[in-house]
Amino acid sequence: MNYLEANPKVPWDDLRYIFGEIMYGGHVTDHYDRRLVSNYLAAYMHDELLEGFEIFPGFKTPTNSGNTKDILEHIDTAFPQESPTAFGMHPNAEIGFRLMQADTMFNNIRELQPRGGGGVGGLSLTEKAKVMLDDIVEKMPEPFEMLEILERVEERT
Repeated sequence: MNYLEANPKVPWDDLRYIFGEIMYGGHVTDHYDRRLVSNYLAAYMHDELLEGFEIFPGFKTPTNSGNTKDILEHIDTAFPQESPTAFGMHPNAEIGFRLMQADTMFNNIRELQPRGGGGVGGLSLTEKAKVMLDDIVEKMPEPFEMLEILERVEERT
């Protein structure tokens, strides 16, 4: 018989210690962060968790059916859309986030636009590149005639 089967009740204190100090707690180095993790575990890990405890407004945990399939189905069907209230924030927090997200997106789009100081009748980026390429090709010397060069070398030697 294992430890969990030997206890008629869920050993919440032990589970909080395992999660908070051993599994996750080993990664928390700041004293205040450790207190935060401990408080979250104390708020969520208790008997009501298995009896329809409201984790945040609009989402209750499933009742203790003991069936993993039912619990996963409950999460898939009953879990509300992600919102600031799920994270303990004011509902207007999402407005600020979405504004910043839109601002970043439009700045990225603007930066991708071709730059140039030309007014009406100006050349596009492709046309400018073609003009520069044509200019470079004009400045290049004529191709060497290797056969003629080799004949000259043979004549001199």
